[in-house]
Amino acid sequence: MKALLAAVLGLLLAGPRCLAAQKMKIEIVEATQHVTISGGPKPGTPEKKETRCKTVEKDGEKTQDCTTVTTPAVPPSNEPVQMAVTFSAKIILPDGTHASLFCAEGAKECGTIQSATPERTKETWNGPSKTVTGLGMFEAKRRNNEIVLFTPNGKRRYQIMGSW
Repeated sequence: MKALLAAVLGLLLAGPRCLAAQKMKIEIVEATQHVTISGGPKPGTPEKKETRCKTVEKDGEKTQDCTTVTTPAVPPSNEPVQMAVTFSAKIILPDGTHASLFCAEGAKECGTIQSATPERTKETWNGPSKTVTGLGMFEAKRRNNEIVLFTPNGKRRYQIMGSW
């Protein structure tokens, strides 16, 4: 009876620790800030007709087969400009597993990941999007598919979206 009571007590005490976030050190291989801009004034285009002909020669006689393709007119638009900013990262977990992270601007504690050693990082721009490599090791907590990174510019909360 004492052994059973000790086992049950052990499970009750161990239970909350199993649910708590796991603390770990992770390597951030690269972090990207994606900027997507849509909308804004756009000029209209007139209707366009294009005729394509194919000449066929059979038994010394030439014939043409023509097809006309019509592209409809597009009216001008004046939609408001919209911008969306998302963040992604490629990390290596302590067991060597590669994971892809994601968050969208406006989500709790979502944002860029700043390195404690910026002299070791490299920035690459692709249009309005920026990718940073050489970020290094960070302390993190994981609970299920959520990872909280502790960076020089504060906590950053990302979701694990798969592997890379």
